Amino acid sequence: MLGKTKSIQLKKYRQFVEWEKANSFKGRIQKDVPESKMLAPDRSTIINSVCGFYKVHEKGISAMRRGVKNEPRDGVIYLLRTICGEPLMRIGQELGMTQYSSVSSAVEQIKKKRQNDNLFQKRLEEVVESINKGQT
Repeated sequence: MLGKTKSIQLKKYRQFVEWEKANSFKGRIQKDVPESKMLAPDRSTIINSVCGFYKVHEKGISAMRRGVKNEPRDGVIYLLRTICGEPLMRIGQELGMTQYSSVSSAVEQIKKKRQNDNLFQKRLEEVVESINKGQT
């Protein structure tokens, strides 16, 4: 009987954590609130949301060709860095990039693109909205 009570409590705890993730995370990790990192969506959620939005396979995001723009990949890089606070090295490893400085440069380019390209900004906002909906 005790095992069943613990199982129910664990289930309720997990439901609460999922509810808290869905309702408390505001899209950015807050440095003064360490727990906000726990509420952030995980990498797979961001990657799946971007792939679904752009209708590309996950392999298409990690494909690199010099001089060829890859907006879904840019979105993944930017969102992993800004929403999840992922380290540059980890993002690079995830996407097959050998230099973390390449990831850093990409983040800065995407920030500029967001400011100058309203359509790109709207697409990113739609992806973030789908990520937030996916957490509920």
